[in-house]
Amino acid sequence: MASGGGEPPFPTVDKCDASRLGPESTVAADLDGTLLRSRSAFPYYAVVAFETGGAPRLALLLLLVPLAAALSRLVSGAAGTRVLVLAATAGARVADVESAARAVLPRFYAADVHPAAWRVFAACGGRRLVLTATPRVMAEPFLRGCLGADDVAGTELATWRGRATGWVDARRGVLVGERKAEALKEMVGHGEMPDVGLGDGRSDYAFMGICKEAYLVPRTPVDAVRADKLPKRIVFHDGRLVQRPTPLVALLTLLWFPVGILLSLVRVAVGVLLPMPWLHVAFHALGVRVVVRGAPPPPPCRGHGAAGRTTGVLFACCHRTLLDAIFLSVALRRPVAAVTYSLSRLSEFLSPIRTVRLTRDRATDAATIKNVLSQGDLAICPEGTTCREPFLLRFSALFAELTDDIVPVAMECRMTMFHGTTARGWKGMDPFYFFMNPSPVYTVTFLDKLPPDLTCGGGKSSHEVANSVQNLIASTLSYQCTSFTRKDKYRELADNDGVVHVNTEKKRSAETYTMPHPYTCTSQARDNTRKVIDAARLLTAELSAMKVASGESFPAVDKCDVSRLGSQSTVVSDLDGTLLRSRSAFPYYALVAFDTGGVLRLALLLLLAPLAAALYHLVSESAGVRVLIFAATAGARVADIGSAARAVLPKFYAEDVHPAAWHVFAACGRKLVITATPRLMAEPFLRECLGADAVAGTELATWRGRATGWVDARRGVLVGERKAEALREMLVGDGGMPDVELGDRRSDYAFMNLCKEAYLVPRTPVDAVRADKLPKRIVFHDGRLVRRPTPLVALLTLLWFPVGILLSLVRVAVGVLLPMPWLHVAFHALGVRVVVRGAPPPPPCRGYGAAGRTTGVLFACCHRTLLDMIFLSVALGRPVAAVTYSLSRLSEFLSPIRTVRLTRDRATDAATFRSVLSQGDLVICPEGTTCREPFLLRFSALFAELTEDIVPVAMECRMTMCHGTTARGWKGMDTFYFFMNPSPVYTITFVDKLPADLTCGGGKSSHELEKDGVWGDGLTGWYTGIDREVIMAMEAASCEPFLDVAMCDASRLSAQSTVVSDLDGTLLRSRSAFPYYALVAFEIGGVLRLALLVLLAPLATALYHLVSEAAGVRVLIFAATAGARVADVKSAARAVLPKFYAEDVHPAAWRVFAACGRRLVITATPRVMAEPFLRDCLGADAVAGTELATWRGRATGWVDARRGVIVGERKADALREMVGDGEMPDVALGDRSSDYAFMSLCKEACLVPRTPVEAVPVDKLPKRIIFHDGRLVQRPTPLVALLTLLWFPIGFLLSLVRVAAALLLPMSWLYVVYHVLGVRAVVKGAPPPRAGRDAGRTGVLFACSHRTVLDAVAVSVALRRPVATLSYSVSRLSEFLSPIRTARLTRDRATDAVKMRRVLAESDIVICPEGTTSREPFLLRFSALFAELTDDIVPVAIGCRTSMFHGTTARGWKGLDPFYFLMNPTAVYMVTFLDKLPPEHTCGGGKSSHEVANYVQKLIGSTLSYECTTLTRKDKYRELAGNDGVVAVNTAKKRFGW
Repeated sequence: MASGGGEPPFPTVDKCDASRLGPESTVAADLDGTLLRSRSAFPYYAVVAFETGGAPRLALLLLLVPLAAALSRLVSGAAGTRVLVLAATAGARVADVESAARAVLPRFYAADVHPAAWRVFAACGGRRLVLTATPRVMAEPFLRGCLGADDVAGTELATWRGRATGWVDARRGVLVGERKAEALKEMVGHGEMPDVGLGDGRSDYAFMGICKEAYLVPRTPVDAVRADKLPKRIVFHDGRLVQRPTPLVALLTLLWFPVGILLSLVRVAVGVLLPMPWLHVAFHALGVRVVVRGAPPPPPCRGHGAAGRTTGVLFACCHRTLLDAIFLSVALRRPVAAVTYSLSRLSEFLSPIRTVRLTRDRATDAATIKNVLSQGDLAICPEGTTCREPFLLRFSALFAELTDDIVPVAMECRMTMFHGTTARGWKGMDPFYFFMNPSPVYTVTFLDKLPPDLTCGGGKSSHEVANSVQNLIASTLSYQCTSFTRKDKYRELADNDGVVHVNTEKKRSAETYTMPHPYTCTSQARDNTRKVIDAARLLTAELSAMKVASGESFPAVDKCDVSRLGSQSTVVSDLDGTLLRSRSAFPYYALVAFDTGGVLRLALLLLLAPLAAALYHLVSESAGVRVLIFAATAGARVADIGSAARAVLPKFYAEDVHPAAWHVFAACGRKLVITATPRLMAEPFLRECLGADAVAGTELATWRGRATGWVDARRGVLVGERKAEALREMLVGDGGMPDVELGDRRSDYAFMNLCKEAYLVPRTPVDAVRADKLPKRIVFHDGRLVRRPTPLVALLTLLWFPVGILLSLVRVAVGVLLPMPWLHVAFHALGVRVVVRGAPPPPPCRGYGAAGRTTGVLFACCHRTLLDMIFLSVALGRPVAAVTYSLSRLSEFLSPIRTVRLTRDRATDAATFRSVLSQGDLVICPEGTTCREPFLLRFSALFAELTEDIVPVAMECRMTMCHGTTARGWKGMDTFYFFMNPSPVYTITFVDKLPADLTCGGGKSSHELEKDGVWGDGLTGWYTGIDREVIMAMEAASCEPFLDVAMCDASRLSAQSTVVSDLDGTLLRSRSAFPYYALVAFEIGGVLRLALLVLLAPLATALYHLVSEAAGVRVLIFAATAGARVADVKSAARAVLPKFYAEDVHPAAWRVFAACGRRLVITATPRVMAEPFLRDCLGADAVAGTELATWRGRATGWVDARRGVIVGERKADALREMVGDGEMPDVALGDRSSDYAFMSLCKEACLVPRTPVEAVPVDKLPKRIIFHDGRLVQRPTPLVALLTLLWFPIGFLLSLVRVAAALLLPMSWLYVVYHVLGVRAVVKGAPPPRAGRDAGRTGVLFACSHRTVLDAVAVSVALRRPVATLSYSVSRLSEFLSPIRTARLTRDRATDAVKMRRVLAESDIVICPEGTTSREPFLLRFSALFAELTDDIVPVAIGCRTSMFHGTTARGWKGLDPFYFLMNPTAVYMVTFLDKLPPEHTCGGGKSSHEVANYVQKLIGSTLSYECTTLTRKDKYRELAGNDGVVAVNTAKKRFGW
């Protein structure tokens, strides 16, 4: 048994002579890989998981399957099986598992039987035994029922109260290895052992060894045994999955599931809402193909029930799914009624055709079918239930007794993912599962109508007719006829007769249930006797009636002579489509919905809008209106609806007034309006803006001040006759009827007939009445929506809303975090345009309050939104203070400029103004509130009394989706709503400063200034841009108290000079330390800690700018270090940070710093992070930084309370401590105001400017960075860190796909496959051909530079063949996943030499003589051992380029190296094959091994332009990890050789 890698101990099964086996022979066989072709049982566990727990349990199984596979390979087969059993069955009812095993699994098992194993198994007639690790409850029904097994031994599930616990029975365990042998002995008892044993793997050897003969089933691919060759055909099966769920199929199924659900809902909705003639094209557009063959019979003629035939045609169909009758109707282009036994209520409700339930009482059902046939055609499925396989069940003969007009129809359907039928589940889901398939196909074949001699009328019995129809359909489909019935199917699959008991009290009878016909008009809809009239007849009649109604009943409104009307005339008008151009009231319901319930209620309204439209057209106008009212108002406060009607709707109504209708309406003295719209919504606009005297509309039902969503039961919806009744009520006591009536549709005719004259408003497009021509202009309006929310606009608004929220958060964050001079460009990049016109005044000079003017400039602006003052500051490029009355706390907190609240007390506010003006410029909006329309409100005069330096500013803003102001909502959301617009535009026009004669100082009163009109003129100003002089003045305002570092003469400095410097923004170009905190966070806490840091970064920035620099630093320190081991922080500072610091050294600061002999650094960065780089790479003599608070070797996240964060005065204190009693430094370097404290103590001080410069080249620093660690390739700025976090889950999945591709595909395919997956392999040079294996000849040794653990795999991909490799410390996981042979070295020279020679004797080999990886352009010293082993040496220069993650580590777990490398979006491997070493440069040519190794190193170095070094593996690990890089291996588990 322990033959290791030798020949298997048993012959293959094709060597078995089955002719020797007979009725007395006994066989014992394994299942997976033996009786079944597939060695993996995953698909069958997946079937059970999906059937017992749906998609969530299947997802759990799929998540755990890699663990199961790993345990199976690395631990034991039993461990892997336990994981699968747990995932598939834990918590499931045992009865459900048994049901799935009986009804679902046999079909998949039967399609996978191994032919060679079955040949031997079937030849044994004595006794057939099966032993399997699969739970017995899953495998036994198939093995006994289909393969004729006499006994089955499998893993037993542990159960509790009828449910599987997920564990296996502790007494038996998982049936593998020796447990199979024990189970076989129990099954045989005292009898003889089986004649033949069949197995496929090592775990079967135990029981195979006790059989008389034993055979192994090889893994070679073979075709499965045909289903008709098995003892029992699978006629009936259940379950939703069509395909065998391999891991890939299961993954695709899960990924498709949510998409499929949405697609099925769309398809069902289309089937319900569209007319039947349209469905063929609509379904085709949605991926559902309907193939029609044969000649369908024409529709019945009008009046056929009276003068023609007495019944409709009966379509007798085979039964594939619940949707057979619907697709028959689609093929006929007209709805055909159907009868059924067990249709779910949901399917009945959603059915687009009439469905009638049968009772299973023959006489009653016959009467029902005759009744339906007397009204039209009928579809029936005589089989009584569906069948998935190519069999037809017995046809019930009842249909043949009822009519001779029988058309057989052969139905076929093809599904690719889900079955649309079930015998054990809820049938209500059948249509949805069918429509969840990506591209289902229905084939409907109409056969010729039965000739009279084959009907009961021709003398045939009903059974003969039924059998004849069955045979016709079967021959058309090439199906097999059977005598099975519905009972046979349900007894086999569900263990019942398939009878669904219906509550007779709730049952709908065939006489009362009828689906409304798409073309039935309103009067016909009230008459049940006319509901079933054929579609073609009704369509013709309806179109004719509509033509008469629209063309002859009433004249068009433009025929009305308005000159005859006067103040004594009365007009009554409809609203939608009459006074308003739009016939649809949806936009106004949408406005109310959004205003009273936000985006959720608007979404509900949009979802119900198709239903409302369908009811409007198919049932009645009233039904559609009720749905809209319910969606828009249910649960809303009546006061909120009234408020929206008063503040929001008038603006949109006013923009939609019909000119012709308004022409007549305005000419009359008394104006009445009757509308189906709720009166509460329409009345404010109609009375106040159009001058209506009375309004009658639908009344809302209310309860405790809230709308219930229903309408008042006494009045109902005001349409049709109810409008006439309302008009009579309005005119009670007046005597006469109105002089003129205006309407636009048939439901208005009832009240139009009561008037002296009536006119129809045509549907032709016209321009709306101009707003200034209405009795009242709309100056003020509220609401958040800018555009009229038609269904399309509402849908786009909903789709944009989540995007807009994220966009607004980004824009707000940018406004808060970035300096004001940057915002103009940043906002432009984010889609917010700021247009500046006129010449803004220059900024005040530093110190003007002392030597210059005593107050700042007052910018007096018109008021458009809350953001006026901020965008003014953006236009100026500097923050300007603002005063306001009612700013929300949230807006005040987020404001990037100073805001001051006013009290509305004139004296107090004046004092506040003067105080702010004495400190700088001030912006004020004298209107006191915003206005959206082109009007300016009265300007408060207070500002004019306070200063004469007044600059008028005309503000305009343009929004496309959401208004950024509100009078009734929460003002704190104004900023976010403004920034949610896709591309808002702010236009700021600076008007000339008021001349002296127009100010209070020139003799004008403050009120005269208020009315001067310059703001109105400014709104039509011109664009001049910002002058160059203004920009120069802004730059000049930022003068500093110290010299620029460029002015420092470094030649005066010497070895005796002392320099003290800040770090961020000074020695480093970057002023932000975020990237270095991000590196530490990622290295010690992975992606989760980096995510925490990114989330807290905006808070840190806000605290930095609004509170203090120390507060921001504290947040960054907490996020990056809290809970981390101090040793890990130090390790990251030593191994990771120096590389990124070294790439960011400021040249001007370094020039001065390097010129001094003694170098001190003071920084707010934690000392433990910065000190290793500063001391080792920049030669700093002392470093003072923030000290971390620690507890038991871990950072608490706080800073040391005694020192605090080293900023401001603390830097000066730290410098005094460092200097002690000595002299202060000669030179100080800093970059910001918090450095001034320590800079002022030094003899000279220089400021490092913020201007962009190139970093110091790394080779110009005192120490080159040769070794570094860490996973991140790029410097993690906030943007890079955010992109890294977003990419991480995608990259992880991508790496799994790439690893799987390497494991599963042949090596010759990987070059192309990896290129498709984004990993490019660039091959240069001529790779040597595969060498022959002559006697005594060894393989080729490829000596490579070492970049990552995947070097050998890259060489194999380049060669298009697997090549073995040798390594010192490859992880167990990498070794397990390696697609090539890997062997471990021991670091014992003699042992390793023997191992290398052995591998070379068998194949080519890849060696990396450096012994460890190096990321920088250096080659480490090459070990000479490889040169002593062979002279067939091919140097290979390897380089790799990654964009996000490094694929190597010296401090982390090496098992993740391949995954990190393959997580890169695009990685490149460059493999250059050099010429084979000539004999004179090998040991065989007289060279020493060291000379050969050095020669190979130089060849590769020159090819890659790398620098050769004498550094070794020990040097790297001592520097990065503080050890020698030796990994201790457990010798008890260590693998030797192959």
